Amino acid sequence: MDARMPRLSGFEATRQLKKLLPRAKVVLVTMLTEAISISEAFEAGASGYVLKQSASEELRLAIETVLANKRFLSQNIAPDVREALEHKWFRPDSYSGHLTDRQRQIVILLSQGATARQIAQQLNISIKTVEFHKANITRKLGVHTTSELIKFALTHGLTTL
Repeated sequence: MDARMPRLSGFEATRQLKKLLPRAKVVLVTMLTEAISISEAFEAGASGYVLKQSASEELRLAIETVLANKRFLSQNIAPDVREALEHKWFRPDSYSGHLTDRQRQIVILLSQGATARQIAQQLNISIKTVEFHKANITRKLGVHTTSELIKFALTHGLTTL
């Protein structure tokens, strides 16, 4: 399954599929290499994660691995990302893909190109509050830039191009 699909993200589709068919094996095939995306995939119930650029070499092995009830992670995932996923104690305590409703609103507005001032006006909050939420969002998601936040919003179906 692709992580980016129209109407429903691969992460959410995996969650729904696993609720209906708990024994189903899901291998996500994607271009997303960030720890938050990979973590989200496994939390949703995926058993394998293959990067599109290496799918021709790895997809068969991924399928065989997950059918043997083992987790598969593409070899092209950066070592630091792999380590963060495999050893929970390397993750920040606040590392999570789950956002509050307010955080979700702010991510959506940022992904639509709104400035902190515009967001503050629209949500009737201060600019400092917007910046506070943005800092918490980036820490929670393990991202560092607005472009990474936008990528997260696109990947998780919070916004579209």
